[in-house]
Amino acid sequence: MSTPADSVVRSRSRLTHTASRLEKRGLVQRRRAEDDGRGVELWLTEAGRELLDPVAPLHVASVRHHLIDHLGPEGFQRLGDAMGQIRDGIMSERTPGGPSRTT
Repeated sequence: MSTPADSVVRSRSRLTHTASRLEKRGLVQRRRAEDDGRGVELWLTEAGRELLDPVAPLHVASVRHHLIDHLGPEGFQRLGDAMGQIRDGIMSERTPGGPSRTT
């Protein structure tokens, strides 16, 4: 769970808890990672796919309408750059030797 936790900037324990809840609902299934026997992968189940498929286009349309369309290509690039800086700052707080959190 460390790679997904890093990519969504969540703690491993929080991601594991979320995965457990999704698994109990039958929406995902945990499988051993084929390339690393220590790792675990999450796979969307048929029930998860049935839940996701009808809402995914609505989510994409909403994000486009409420965010992307208002920014234009340059604004969207600037937003991506800013979000990358925020992510990097958060990740540096998690790195041994990185700055400690003051809040």
